[in-house]
Amino acid sequence: MTPATKGDNIVDNVEQVVLDNPVAGRTYRIEVTNKGILVNNATTPAPAPQNYSIIVTGFNEVLGTKDVANSTNGIVIAPTLTKDVVNILKAPKKSALQFMTYLVKLQNGVINSAQETINLSSYTNGIYIIEVKTDKDIISKKVIKE
Repeated sequence: MTPATKGDNIVDNVEQVVLDNPVAGRTYRIEVTNKGILVNNATTPAPAPQNYSIIVTGFNEVLGTKDVANSTNGIVIAPTLTKDVVNILKAPKKSALQFMTYLVKLQNGVINSAQETINLSSYTNGIYIIEVKTDKDIISKKVIKE
């Protein structure tokens, strides 16, 4: 309940970055990193992805994003804002597929073609995660069903 202070946040998972005197026309880069190793809930700790959101205010241009820490090897999960279907493109055949909420796995499967479709029409509106496991990477993408 106290005012925010500058420094490392060791209390919660919310961070704020303020540019006191931004310069018009200058390009700024927002880089999301962590100071350790993110782990999943498996019995053996292993590096894991971390979902996050970014809100930018006072900015009226196109905000571009690029995941530089986690290569997707060309795999595309789109659209990420949908009413009914999400497509997984360019995933290697036999890659494992999971569709879940933050707490519950809803569907498992194996990718068998160059385009795999997940139908979300029977699910309630909300935030879901699609995870594709290849023999080299784990790609996770947040999908919003509206």
